[in-house]
Amino acid sequence: MRERESFLPMMLAIGCCLLLSLSPGCGDDEGEGVAPSISNLFFGPASAFVFPRGGEQRVTVSMDYADPDGDIAFVRMSFRFCGEGEEKHEDIAPGGITGNQAGAIWSSARVPTGCRPGTYLYEFSVFDQKGHQSNSLEATLTLRTLIGP
Repeated sequence: MRERESFLPMMLAIGCCLLLSLSPGCGDDEGEGVAPSISNLFFGPASAFVFPRGGEQRVTVSMDYADPDGDIAFVRMSFRFCGEGEEKHEDIAPGGITGNQAGAIWSSARVPTGCRPGTYLYEFSVFDQKGHQSNSLEATLTLRTLIGP
């Protein structure tokens, strides 16, 4: 009989712990939600001419996204200016997708063309309003001279 009396409080304690672990937290929503994902990146044009005194090329950027929370905040384009130095970020605010759980993001960005001829890497990811980051997708821009190959 004594074993049964000690068994009941232990089962109640285990049941309470399980119930608390399954219930939502109070007040602090950091870490809640799901990170978005992106696919099918389009970045174009994929090549441009070098403008030695500096310059920029406007490129079209599009990608498909899925975000179960429907709270995408911005697209981040990461790159190294002329392929050198510290990584820079340009955050692009996509319009008209608030509350949508899936779809396409269309936007534009400016990329530098005052660099040496070559191929430069650009990386894209999406962040939601809670700070979750999606997977990354990469694209390249090839800068070429007006004369020669």
